[in-house]
Amino acid sequence: LDKNGEPYEELRGQTDAQGRFRFSHIASGTYKLEISAKNHEVDQSWLTVDEGSPTQVHLVARPKEPHLKLYMSQRVYLPDEQPRLEVHGFAPGDDLNFSIYRIDPKWVASKGGLDNALQPLRRREFDPSTKESKTEIEGGKVARSFKHKIANRDGEGAFIEMLKLDTLPAGLYYAVCTNGKLHDLCFLNITNIALVTKSSSDEVLCYVTDLKTGKPIDRAQVALIQRKRPDQGAS
Repeated sequence: LDKNGEPYEELRGQTDAQGRFRFSHIASGTYKLEISAKNHEVDQSWLTVDEGSPTQVHLVARPKEPHLKLYMSQRVYLPDEQPRLEVHGFAPGDDLNFSIYRIDPKWVASKGGLDNALQPLRRREFDPSTKESKTEIEGGKVARSFKHKIANRDGEGAFIEMLKLDTLPAGLYYAVCTNGKLHDLCFLNITNIALVTKSSSDEVLCYVTDLKTGKPIDRAQVALIQRKRPDQGAS
Protein backbone atom coordinates (compact mmCIF):
# COMPACT_ATOMS: atom_id res chain seq x y z
CA LEU A 1 0.00 0.00 0.00
CA ASP A 2 1.12 3.56 -0.57
CA LYS A 3 1.29 6.18 2.16
CA ASN A 4 -2.43 6.87 1.76
CA GLY A 5 -3.35 3.20 2.24
CA GLU A 6 -4.25 2.68 -1.42
CA PRO A 7 -3.01 -0.41 -3.29
CA TYR A 8 -0.43 0.29 -5.95
CA GLU A 9 0.80 -3.24 -6.61
CA GLU A 10 -1.31 -6.38 -6.85
CA LEU A 11 0.07 -9.91 -6.75
CA ARG A 12 -1.97 -13.06 -7.41
CA GLY A 13 -1.20 -16.68 -6.66
CA GLN A 14 -2.70 -20.06 -5.88
CA THR A 15 -2.16 -22.53 -3.06
CA ASP A 16 -0.67 -25.97 -3.65
CA ALA A 17 -2.15 -29.29 -2.52
CA GLN A 18 -0.96 -28.61 1.06
CA GLY A 19 -2.52 -25.14 1.14
CA ARG A 20 0.84 -23.33 0.90
CA PHE A 21 1.61 -20.30 -1.21
CA ARG A 22 4.68 -18.14 -1.87
CA PHE A 23 5.40 -14.73 -3.37
CA SER A 24 9.03 -14.14 -4.23
CA HIS A 25 11.07 -10.99 -4.88
CA ILE A 26 8.46 -8.56 -3.62
CA ALA A 27 9.27 -5.12 -2.26
CA SER A 28 9.21 -4.44 1.46
CA GLY A 29 6.11 -2.75 2.78
CA THR A 30 2.60 -3.40 4.07
CA TYR A 31 0.33 -5.78 2.19
CA LYS A 32 -3.32 -6.76 2.51
CA LEU A 33 -4.01 -10.47 1.98
CA GLU A 34 -7.35 -11.51 0.50
CA ILE A 35 -8.14 -15.22 0.11
CA SER A 36 -11.02 -16.60 -1.95
CA ALA A 37 -12.28 -20.17 -2.33
CA LYS A 38 -15.50 -21.82 -3.47
CA ASN A 39 -16.40 -23.54 -0.22
CA HIS A 40 -14.22 -21.89 2.44
CA GLU A 41 -13.87 -18.41 3.90
CA VAL A 42 -10.74 -16.64 5.19
CA ASP A 43 -10.74 -13.26 6.90
CA GLN A 44 -8.60 -10.67 5.16
CA SER A 45 -5.37 -9.95 7.01
CA TRP A 46 -2.46 -7.51 6.94
CA LEU A 47 1.25 -8.29 6.93
CA THR A 48 4.45 -6.30 6.81
CA VAL A 49 7.32 -7.51 4.65
CA ASP A 50 10.77 -6.47 5.89
CA GLU A 51 13.65 -6.16 3.49
CA GLY A 52 16.09 -9.05 3.47
CA SER A 53 14.10 -11.55 5.54
CA PRO A 54 11.23 -13.95 4.76
CA THR A 55 7.78 -13.29 6.15
CA GLN A 56 5.54 -16.18 7.12
CA VAL A 57 1.80 -16.03 7.70
CA HIS A 58 -0.60 -18.75 8.88
CA LEU A 59 -4.24 -18.47 7.79
CA VAL A 60 -7.13 -20.71 8.84
CA ALA A 61 -9.99 -21.29 6.38
CA ARG A 62 -13.51 -21.83 7.69
CA PRO A 63 -15.83 -24.14 5.73
CA LYS A 64 -18.99 -22.59 4.31
CA GLU A 65 -22.43 -24.04 4.96
CA PRO A 66 -22.88 -27.59 3.57
CA HIS A 67 -24.99 -27.87 0.43
CA LEU A 68 -26.34 -30.54 -1.90
CA LYS A 69 -27.84 -30.18 -5.38
CA LEU A 70 -29.28 -32.88 -7.63
CA TYR A 71 -29.20 -32.24 -11.39
CA MET A 72 -30.89 -34.12 -14.20
CA SER A 73 -30.45 -32.39 -17.56
CA GLN A 74 -32.80 -34.84 -19.28
CA ARG A 75 -36.10 -35.52 -17.54
CA VAL A 76 -37.79 -37.88 -20.03
CA TYR A 77 -36.49 -41.37 -20.84
CA LEU A 78 -37.75 -44.43 -22.62
CA PRO A 79 -38.29 -47.54 -20.47
CA ASP A 80 -35.24 -49.22 -22.03
CA GLU A 81 -32.94 -46.24 -21.32
CA GLN A 82 -30.86 -45.68 -18.18
CA PRO A 83 -31.55 -42.27 -16.61
CA ARG A 84 -28.49 -40.17 -15.75
CA LEU A 85 -28.16 -37.76 -12.87
CA GLU A 86 -25.47 -35.59 -11.32
CA VAL A 87 -24.96 -34.60 -7.69
CA HIS A 88 -22.98 -31.51 -6.64
CA GLY A 89 -22.27 -30.99 -2.98
CA PHE A 90 -20.13 -29.90 -0.08
CA ALA A 91 -20.96 -32.10 2.88
CA PRO A 92 -19.05 -34.18 5.43
CA GLY A 93 -20.77 -37.54 4.97
CA ASP A 94 -19.22 -40.23 2.75
CA ASP A 95 -22.50 -41.67 1.42
CA LEU A 96 -25.29 -40.40 -0.78
CA ASN A 97 -28.62 -42.10 -0.13
CA PHE A 98 -31.05 -42.34 -3.03
CA SER A 99 -34.74 -43.18 -3.04
CA ILE A 100 -36.68 -43.34 -6.30
CA TYR A 101 -40.40 -42.80 -5.63
CA ARG A 102 -43.11 -43.64 -8.13
CA ILE A 103 -45.72 -40.87 -8.21
CA ASP A 104 -49.46 -41.37 -8.47
CA PRO A 105 -50.56 -39.17 -11.43
CA LYS A 106 -53.92 -38.58 -9.74
CA TRP A 107 -52.08 -37.08 -6.75
CA VAL A 108 -50.18 -34.74 -9.08
CA ALA A 109 -53.46 -33.70 -10.71
CA SER A 110 -55.07 -33.07 -7.31
CA LYS A 111 -52.24 -30.63 -6.49
CA GLY A 112 -52.71 -28.67 -9.70
CA GLY A 113 -49.56 -29.85 -11.48
CA LEU A 114 -45.99 -30.97 -10.89
CA ASP A 115 -44.66 -27.64 -9.59
CA ASN A 116 -47.33 -27.42 -6.91
CA ALA A 117 -46.91 -31.08 -5.99
CA LEU A 118 -43.11 -31.19 -5.69
CA GLN A 119 -42.30 -27.77 -4.22
CA PRO A 120 -43.43 -28.63 -0.65
CA LEU A 121 -41.27 -31.78 -0.76
CA ARG A 122 -38.14 -29.70 -1.39
CA ARG A 123 -38.66 -28.01 1.99
CA ARG A 124 -39.16 -31.27 3.87
CA GLU A 125 -36.40 -33.03 5.80
CA PHE A 126 -35.82 -36.58 4.60
CA ASP A 127 -34.34 -39.07 7.06
CA PRO A 128 -33.36 -42.24 5.16
CA SER A 129 -33.30 -44.22 8.41
CA THR A 130 -37.03 -43.82 9.09
CA LYS A 131 -39.55 -46.43 8.04
CA GLU A 132 -41.67 -43.81 6.29
CA SER A 133 -38.87 -42.61 4.01
CA LYS A 134 -38.00 -46.17 3.06
CA THR A 135 -41.54 -47.07 1.97
CA GLU A 136 -43.64 -44.06 1.00
CA ILE A 137 -44.12 -40.32 1.33
CA GLU A 138 -46.96 -38.11 0.19
CA GLY A 139 -47.87 -38.84 -3.41
CA GLY A 140 -45.52 -41.73 -3.99
CA LYS A 141 -44.18 -45.10 -2.91
CA VAL A 142 -40.53 -46.09 -3.10
CA ALA A 143 -39.66 -48.08 -6.22
CA ARG A 144 -35.93 -48.34 -5.63
CA SER A 145 -33.35 -47.24 -3.08
CA PHE A 146 -29.56 -47.49 -2.92
CA LYS A 147 -26.39 -45.93 -1.52
CA HIS A 148 -23.55 -44.33 -3.46
CA LYS A 149 -20.07 -43.80 -2.02
CA ILE A 150 -18.67 -40.32 -2.71
CA ALA A 151 -15.43 -40.77 -4.63
CA ASN A 152 -14.72 -37.50 -6.47
CA ARG A 153 -13.86 -34.77 -3.94
CA ASP A 154 -11.67 -31.82 -4.83
CA GLY A 155 -9.06 -30.19 -2.59
CA GLU A 156 -11.73 -28.35 -0.60
CA GLY A 157 -13.86 -31.43 -0.06
CA ALA A 158 -16.58 -30.54 -2.57
CA PHE A 159 -17.73 -33.26 -4.95
CA ILE A 160 -19.43 -33.92 -8.26
CA GLU A 161 -20.80 -37.44 -8.67
CA MET A 162 -22.26 -38.68 -11.95
CA LEU A 163 -24.55 -41.70 -11.79
CA LYS A 164 -26.45 -43.90 -14.21
CA LEU A 165 -29.64 -45.48 -12.86
CA ASP A 166 -30.98 -48.89 -13.80
CA THR A 167 -33.93 -48.85 -16.19
CA LEU A 168 -37.36 -48.12 -14.71
CA PRO A 169 -40.87 -49.15 -15.82
CA ALA A 170 -43.01 -46.49 -17.46
CA GLY A 171 -44.36 -44.00 -14.93
CA LEU A 172 -43.80 -40.71 -13.11
CA TYR A 173 -40.98 -40.64 -10.54
CA TYR A 174 -39.05 -38.32 -8.33
CA ALA A 175 -35.52 -39.10 -7.21
CA VAL A 176 -34.53 -38.01 -3.70
CA CYS A 177 -30.87 -37.71 -2.71
CA THR A 178 -29.88 -37.23 0.95
CA ASN A 179 -26.65 -36.67 2.83
CA GLY A 180 -27.24 -36.27 6.56
CA LYS A 181 -29.88 -33.55 6.89
CA LEU A 182 -29.29 -32.27 3.36
CA HIS A 183 -31.58 -33.35 0.55
CA ASP A 184 -32.66 -32.47 -2.95
CA LEU A 185 -35.01 -34.04 -5.47
CA CYS A 186 -35.84 -33.97 -9.16
CA PHE A 187 -38.68 -35.20 -11.36
CA LEU A 188 -38.36 -38.03 -13.87
CA ASN A 189 -40.75 -39.28 -16.55
CA ILE A 190 -40.35 -42.77 -18.02
CA THR A 191 -42.62 -43.13 -21.03
CA ASN A 192 -43.05 -44.35 -24.60
CA ILE A 193 -45.34 -41.52 -25.64
CA ALA A 194 -45.06 -37.80 -26.24
CA LEU A 195 -47.81 -35.19 -25.99
CA VAL A 196 -47.84 -31.90 -27.92
CA THR A 197 -50.65 -29.41 -27.29
CA LYS A 198 -51.97 -26.34 -29.03
CA SER A 199 -54.61 -24.19 -27.36
CA SER A 200 -56.97 -21.36 -28.14
CA SER A 201 -59.40 -19.46 -25.93
CA ASP A 202 -61.90 -22.32 -25.89
CA GLU A 203 -60.15 -25.41 -27.34
CA VAL A 204 -57.09 -27.57 -26.75
CA LEU A 205 -55.70 -29.74 -29.57
CA CYS A 206 -53.47 -32.64 -28.48
CA TYR A 207 -51.05 -34.63 -30.61
CA VAL A 208 -50.01 -37.99 -29.13
CA THR A 209 -47.03 -39.74 -30.75
CA ASP A 210 -44.67 -42.62 -30.13
CA LEU A 211 -41.55 -41.14 -28.52
CA LYS A 212 -39.17 -43.49 -30.33
CA THR A 213 -40.71 -43.61 -33.83
CA GLY A 214 -42.59 -40.30 -33.92
CA LYS A 215 -45.67 -42.03 -35.31
CA PRO A 216 -49.17 -41.02 -34.09
CA ILE A 217 -50.78 -43.21 -31.43
CA ASP A 218 -54.38 -44.25 -32.05
CA ARG A 219 -56.95 -44.32 -29.20
CA ALA A 220 -54.70 -42.72 -26.58
CA GLN A 221 -56.69 -41.52 -23.57
CA VAL A 222 -56.20 -37.78 -22.89
CA ALA A 223 -57.40 -35.91 -19.79
CA LEU A 224 -57.47 -32.12 -19.47
CA ILE A 225 -57.55 -31.04 -15.82
CA GLN A 226 -58.66 -27.55 -14.89
CA ARG A 227 -59.41 -26.51 -11.33
CA LYS A 228 -59.21 -30.20 -10.28
CA ARG A 229 -62.07 -31.15 -12.63
CA PRO A 230 -61.01 -33.49 -15.48
CA ASP A 231 -62.33 -33.37 -19.02
CA GLN A 232 -61.58 -36.50 -21.04
CA GLY A 233 -61.17 -37.36 -24.69
CA ALA A 234 -59.39 -39.78 -27.02
CA SER A 235 -56.97 -39.44 -29.92
